[in-house]
Amino acid sequence: MNKAPEIFVPSGIKPVHLFDVWGVIIDAERKGKDELSNYVKAAEQLGIAPEARDVAMADYEALVRGDPKATGARKGEIIDAISGPLAKAGFESRFEDYVFQTTVEAMAEILDAKEGVSIYTSKPNKTILQALPKEIAERVGRVYFPKGFDKGKSDPRAFQYIKGLIALEETGVPVSHTADELPELKAAYDSKVLPGSHLFYVNRNDSNTREKVFEAGIQNYVADVKDIPYRTLVKRK
Repeated sequence: MNKAPEIFVPSGIKPVHLFDVWGVIIDAERKGKDELSNYVKAAEQLGIAPEARDVAMADYEALVRGDPKATGARKGEIIDAISGPLAKAGFESRFEDYVFQTTVEAMAEILDAKEGVSIYTSKPNKTILQALPKEIAERVGRVYFPKGFDKGKSDPRAFQYIKGLIALEETGVPVSHTADELPELKAAYDSKVLPGSHLFYVNRNDSNTREKVFEAGIQNYVADVKDIPYRTLVKRK
């Protein structure tokens, strides 16, 4: 990991660290396996045609392993194709069973230092805060989603939009973003909201090499959120 240059934040302005949901807060691979197992049962219960079932499952498997063709603008529809039938068939999805403890610990360290934590997701999510421990969830700033900007996975304007919301709603400024999808981090880099030194790619499934991530301008490639030195990224002025 490269040593990040300091971002100077004026007194009275809160530094806000953004966290993606899937692969960063939630163990997408483990949750995905459980959901696909239940989806097979739901599809049979709801009479979903085998051909449609197989397409939905293949798309979801591609999403979980980080296939670029399944991320970006398609992510929402792929998730909905599985989660919709699961809900209709009565299968409960409990986010709290799949939270990465190391991410919770990183959030706690940031919040205890009086810096901000917000969640950045590709679609409105009312349940993710419920998955976090109460003492963390009640201190998280907001759950943001980039309304109208290609789910935020490839459009730099999405991060400019979120930056504006953070400034308006939290009197803060984004100082880092952590994700496991390269298009999302590339959009953040291209937005010029954050420098590559403050963008963190978490390698969950070897879908992108270190070289490919660095070529995109992202300067940090880590195996786990616990490896990210969040407390070194900001200096007050």
